[in-house]
Amino acid sequence: MGGMVQMFTGWFHDRPVSWGAEETVDSKAALLDDEDGNGHSRVSLRRAPVLDEIDMPLTDTLLNGSLWLGDHPSPWRGAPGTDETETAWGSFEPVRPIALTKAQVLAMGKDPEMVSKFNDDYWHLGDDAYVGALDIFHQAHCLDALRQEAFGDWGRAGEKRPSWDDIHWLHLRHCTDMLMQNLLCHADAGFLTYNWLEHANYPFPDMSVHKQCRDWRQLEKYRDEHGVNLTKYIEWKKPDGVLELKEIEEAWQHRGQHDNPHPHD
Repeated sequence: MGGMVQMFTGWFHDRPVSWGAEETVDSKAALLDDEDGNGHSRVSLRRAPVLDEIDMPLTDTLLNGSLWLGDHPSPWRGAPGTDETETAWGSFEPVRPIALTKAQVLAMGKDPEMVSKFNDDYWHLGDDAYVGALDIFHQAHCLDALRQEAFGDWGRAGEKRPSWDDIHWLHLRHCTDMLMQNLLCHADAGFLTYNWLEHANYPFPDMSVHKQCRDWRQLEKYRDEHGVNLTKYIEWKKPDGVLELKEIEEAWQHRGQHDNPHPHD
């Protein structure tokens, strides 16, 4: 988890959350003037370059919100450590950097001067190739990190948990915060209904709800088709003369730490 985390989560830059008036006005403008071909608002995706390249219509989907496993549970709620469960989660783990154009970076509201570029002498992608990645895979990575921590005692039969550097807990707090910010950003306005159940004194929530969903598999396919070679990325050396953003002081306190467990003595 450590190497990929350091590449993509952006721990070490001071980017405070801003829920101010400017963001609120901007979101309202997007809600009013940006709809997809089916009339659905794309407020959360108004600057997503991928929507210019692939069609992602919304489909009516009934989410499985049952508390119980049932006969056909989702692979994502399977027993930790099983091949099916780990394969399902692992398919999201390669974040895979993708080359973006300057126009795409600008459309996302970012400053191209601040965004890393794929230098052509190493990557051979031309002079208009900026480093990006699909956010869904960062979010899935964060959820998987929390899943692994939540099930840390699964199958240990009383064994002592491994110890961690502080960076591990910073990572999990970052992931918790990112997922909460995304939940609040989308602010699902749907309702749950409740049912009377035998032997129950109060109505029980029916958490299986209908949603308008995108086909996330298209983004997985896009990542696999457009992502750069990860081995080459890991071997990439910082080019001379690039603009370097200043790391915040807190980052230096954790220099050299990695999000890997320490074996017990």
